[in-house]
Amino acid sequence: MSRISRDAVVQAVITVQAMDAKQKELLADELFLRQPNLFGSFLVQTKLGVSLEKMEFLLNLLFVYFQAMKESGLPWPLITEDDLDDQSKRFAAIATFGDDLSEKLRN
Repeated sequence: MSRISRDAVVQAVITVQAMDAKQKELLADELFLRQPNLFGSFLVQTKLGVSLEKMEFLLNLLFVYFQAMKESGLPWPLITEDDLDDQSKRFAAIATFGDDLSEKLRN
């Protein structure tokens, strides 16, 4: 399995930070075209009560990840709703693992 290089991530951060609002809008359009489910999961956060500050942070992460994938030349397969659902279940299981243990055992 290939990984994105640190250099590609650093360059993506620099590229995204240098973008103006119009360039970010175009990047958002491209992200939506290539990863509609992933972008949709970002948009639904407002309905879950996520603050605008956190939404901006999340969008910036998406932009950096997307830009890094583009700069790496690696393919980014379409992320499906099933993929998102599976990862949500996995995250919930990890986050709640050990909740029923005593504090001593958790530590």
